[in-house]
Amino acid sequence: MRMAKASKDDIDRVRKFFQMIEEVMDYGTLTHPPTGPDGEGAEEEVDDIRLCELIREHWGHRGPGVGAGSWFRVVFGVDVLIDNCCDPDLDYLEFKPEIKAALEVVGGKP
Repeated sequence: MRMAKASKDDIDRVRKFFQMIEEVMDYGTLTHPPTGPDGEGAEEEVDDIRLCELIREHWGHRGPGVGAGSWFRVVFGVDVLIDNCCDPDLDYLEFKPEIKAALEVVGGKP
């Protein structure tokens, strides 16, 4: 099966989006990047209305964001890779036995 590969930028956008949501859900705040010489970011209290605004901002309707196809390429790309390349009997990422064996024949252990 083929699908568009997620870029490093896609992965970064999705990671930042969910880190933002995680911080808000866990702590009710959002730490903004540093803007001054002290190297610390400002912390913003976030209520439900502001969370909705942040999701819209990070989604990317007005520019790059996770809604611009990034989340789809990341999530479904990983799903395709796991289904096609990973051993279904393990709960961690490891090549399927037939792929692992082929790699060993070609050039040693993977």
